[in-house]
Amino acid sequence: MTKQTNPFDAALAAGKQAYDKALKAWKDYDQYAVVGKDNLEAVVKANTAAIAGAEQLNKELIAVAQNAWKVDVELAKALAAVKSVDELVDLQKDYLLAKTDAAFAEGGKLADMTATVANDVATPLQAQAKVTIEKLFKPVAV
Repeated sequence: MTKQTNPFDAALAAGKQAYDKALKAWKDYDQYAVVGKDNLEAVVKANTAAIAGAEQLNKELIAVAQNAWKVDVELAKALAAVKSVDELVDLQKDYLLAKTDAAFAEGGKLADMTATVANDVATPLQAQAKVTIEKLFKPVAV
């Protein structure tokens, strides 16, 4: 003889099961909302670092351009005062050597600054990505 299930009891059990699932989903939603907020804060930190880095790089590039302009004006004045071809050749040789040395030095400085900015931008994003992965993919306790 099979036992008859009361329809009321079956409906009550289904309702309780649906309630338990909804409650668990709500708790999970709260966890995901916190993760989303933390992710947004990491993006804001990264953007702040990017803006600050861009300002620093821009200031450095302006300084490089101003210095190059001053050197070029000095060269023009020196060229105007040249009295011989040998003096002209020496002046141009010295100018080219100085410009080459300055380009390498300035290029190295700009490369270092760019690497620092990239690191400053990536750090909060990497840290938050690690936290997010740990929260979202942690082993589910049974």
